Parts: sequence; C-alpha cells; structure tokens
Amino acid sequence: MSETRIHNMEKRRQRILAAARKIIAEKGMDGLTTRGLAEAAGVTAPTLYNLIGDKDAIIRMMITESVENVWERLDFESCETPLEMAEHVVETAFEQVMSDEDYFRAVSLATERVQGSFAARGDMAMDHSSAGQRSADMATAACRAAIAQGQLQGRISAETLGLEMFISYRGPMRDWAHGIISARECRRRQLRGFYLVMAADAVPEFREILLDKIEALETDCAAEAA
Repeated sequence: MSETRIHNMEKRRQRILAAARKIIAEKGMDGLTTRGLAEAAGVTAPTLYNLIGDKDAIIRMMITESVENVWERLDFESCETPLEMAEHVVETAFEQVMSDEDYFRAVSLATERVQGSFAARGDMAMDHSSAGQRSADMATAACRAAIAQGQLQGRISAETLGLEMFISYRGPMRDWAHGIISARECRRRQLRGFYLVMAADAVPEFREILLDKIEALETDCAAEAA
C-alpha cells in the first residue's frame, strides 16, 4: 500500500471521527448512527465500515483517542515528585473533560454499552480497547517512580497500584456522567482515590503526606456544603 493511500485513509478516518464527535456532542450517543455518520463525514457506509468498523468499534476508537490525547498532554518531566505525577494525571484528564462536557459525558455513558471499551485487561476473554490499560499505565508510572524514590515500599507492585488507581478514577467519572455528582466532586473523589491507593503501600512519612492531602479534600468538601 502506497504512502499516499495510507495518508488519504488516515485523513478520511479523522474526518469520520470529527463528524462523530460533533454528532455525539449535539445529539448524544443515541444520535450516532452508521448511516448518519457516513453522510456527515462525506463517505459511503462501506467505506466507514472498512476504515473503522461498526458503531461499537467507533465508540472504542473515540474512547481510545480521548485517553491518548491525555497521554500526549502529560508532562511528567515538569513534576518534581511522584505524587505530583499522580495528581497531574487526574488534573490533565479533568481539564480535557471540562473542555467539552457534553461530548465527554456522552462518551463516558457509552462505555457502559460497549463491552471492553474502557476497561483494563482482566482474567476474562473479551475484546478490549487500549483505553483502560493505557489509563492504568499513567498511574502506574507515578507509582513506579514513588517506589524508586523510596516513598512506596514496593510490597504492592506498581502495576497493581496503577490498576486500582484507574478503578478509583473510573467510578466517579461514571457518577458524574449520570448526573449524580458535580464535576468538582468527581475530581475530588478521583484525587482521594489516588491518595488512598498510594497510602496502602506508603512508607510512614509519605503516608502522612497523603493523609494530609485527604484531610484537605475533606475540609474543602465541608466548606462547600456549609
């Protein structure tokens, strides 16, 4: 396959995804149909299917694209400590979600419809996108750095901690998408989850820092409720 053909295929794929983002932001996930998307992107339905796949595949690709965008925006080198790395993951993802709340709410809700669209690989055989594992890898990087610096004991692997941090991120995101909690509370719960997971393997000095962080979040929550 020539480079020109590959380039043109990628341009059409990106045009399809851009059209899908627009439809979802305006009409929600129920407004996304293969036929409507093909028309909006200016391609035929067979072309859409050949380039991306069915509706579930489109959703998986969009979720993966969102996670990859967060990964590309991460700047771990600017973080002075592993804890700042962990916080940077939450804050970067939060900023992206807040840039287009309607779109990301719809995408988040779509993860519940498409099996394996936003889940790290587990012990069951099923199709997965790379989004969940990629998200866990971001947190794992912070934990690996904390182990290297002696802030975490290493009795729990960085990969296990990173997976649990991803789980603690995903739950509040789902509650926000369903309108159960505000965006601010979502961010607060995600940070608290990260701190709690790291505290499980932290050396005493680092655990105190994490507990102070958790206490500050609780104080902030109480002040808002007052």
